[in-house]
Amino acid sequence: MMKSYWTATELCKLFRIVKTPNALYYDSEQGNIPAAQMRQRGAIAARMWGSKDLPLIGARYGFIDQSNFPRGKTRIIVVYIPKGGSLKTTFTYNLARILALHGIKTLCVGLETQKSLTTLLHPHVTIESVDEIMGLPGLYEVNFNNQSIDSVIRHTDISTLDFVPENAKLHDLEDLMNTIYLREDFLSRTLAPVMSQYQAIVIDTSSYFTWLVKSALRFATDVIFPVACNAQ
Repeated sequence: MMKSYWTATELCKLFRIVKTPNALYYDSEQGNIPAAQMRQRGAIAARMWGSKDLPLIGARYGFIDQSNFPRGKTRIIVVYIPKGGSLKTTFTYNLARILALHGIKTLCVGLETQKSLTTLLHPHVTIESVDEIMGLPGLYEVNFNNQSIDSVIRHTDISTLDFVPENAKLHDLEDLMNTIYLREDFLSRTLAPVMSQYQAIVIDTSSYFTWLVKSALRFATDVIFPVACNAQ
């Protein structure tokens, strides 16, 4: 989980802000960014910002060019590599959080039954019944249990970051993909009702070239293929 409060110095490091901490305090007083609050930090009190303020501060001073993510034109970023253990999910998770911290409204979608991305985004899940062992409802439930995509989307500790949970039913969904009309457009149809709510949709794929992965790649506006250079 992200820390609750941030000092001006910490914000400058987080967003690579080329300003002094005093300049941030001045901007806060002028209403250019959310107002800092006095918080006790050990034996002293310091002016700090809450985590809910980060997207607004990041949108103004961060290192991502906001013009690359215009409202009303959703970018679909798919992360794919046909190899496990390549830090693909970790990369997807960090990319989505960086975008969200810059005020870019972002939706994360994972396509792995291991639920690695969901675990990172929603680490503390309380199981209250046997039925819940299968996991939170996700893509399968939207297409075969008559749930809306809006109803399965979950929020995170960043106000600008949401996600569609992965669960064990993704196995069943893949088996049923052969019965779905125009299955290569499956993800674009499923997410169409909420696309206008997001500036970016970041999709973490399986390392297998399944129909779900093919559907994600067809849906993509951008594809990231993580690789590493290993010294021999």
